[in-house]
Amino acid sequence: MNKRRCIAMLLGVLCLFGACAGGALRQGTWQDGVFTNKWAGIRFAAGEGERALDAAEMREWTGGAAGAAYNDPAAKPDWGEIALFYDCILLLGAERCSVQVIYGNLRDWPDTDEAAYAAMLRENFERLTAAEYAYQGEVAAEIAGRAYTCHEWTVNGEVCQRMYLRRQGKTMICIATSCPEKSRAQVDEFLAGVQDPAAK
Repeated sequence: MNKRRCIAMLLGVLCLFGACAGGALRQGTWQDGVFTNKWAGIRFAAGEGERALDAAEMREWTGGAAGAAYNDPAAKPDWGEIALFYDCILLLGAERCSVQVIYGNLRDWPDTDEAAYAAMLRENFERLTAAEYAYQGEVAAEIAGRAYTCHEWTVNGEVCQRMYLRRQGKTMICIATSCPEKSRAQVDEFLAGVQDPAAK
């Protein structure tokens, strides 16, 4: 399995346990190479050599998990039927590097915080993949001026996968990154450039 897909496919397992949060959740938009989701407080530009996947490509890339939906400008998502929403998957210029913006439903888990959500992910990683996942721990992080909890795994000793989690209402906002250890700096540089659309 392409290791950069592991997080996306295992996140899809969470679709089996819930239905969508509904409410104010909104999908982001692309305009002139810039992705913006005001609801999530996320804006970034796709640089040279970087490519965003369309809805069909995201579905194929993640394995088309049941209960998941994908950002499609031509479609209006039915939030009542969605458990996990892939707003963006951006392939970075470096080999096997990706950034994913994903929203997970918490309607059926009203007391779930970032730590509990990460614990469910860790259990899935250990149970459902043949890859060797080594959990490296969690640290406080900031993206676009907002507080996230970053959880990091090393996969097969060579790939760094991180999940930046922030609960917003009944939704868990997740910015997931994957890259070879040698490309960590490029991912960090990308995240440092993410902006809050509401900031002046």
